[in-house]
Amino acid sequence: MLGNDDPVVSTRPIRSEARTRLLKAIAQGRHWLDQIATGDATDIAVIAERQQISEKTVHSTLSLTFLAPHIVQAPIDGRLPRSLGISQMTDLPVDWTKQRQQLGLG
Repeated sequence: MLGNDDPVVSTRPIRSEARTRLLKAIAQGRHWLDQIATGDATDIAVIAERQQISEKTVHSTLSLTFLAPHIVQAPIDGRLPRSLGISQMTDLPVDWTKQRQQLGLG
């Protein structure tokens, strides 16, 4: 959990525009994962075609669905450092401890 004893809390928080983009991307990734899980979309290629975006973009956005809950909560609470945004959050390891380490969150 990002707490008051966490050194990143003393840094400037993520900008509101970047925060909004990140949270929207997480929600979009969760929606697409749900489409795959329910069979509404058979794979990433179908989503990419529907959205008229690259499969790489879909893959990167889907990777946001595997962020640790405390990392997702940080931008919601305004506690994510300004240096972190969508590009740093995509394609992270699935292991939550490794996510924190790679992002420099402890």
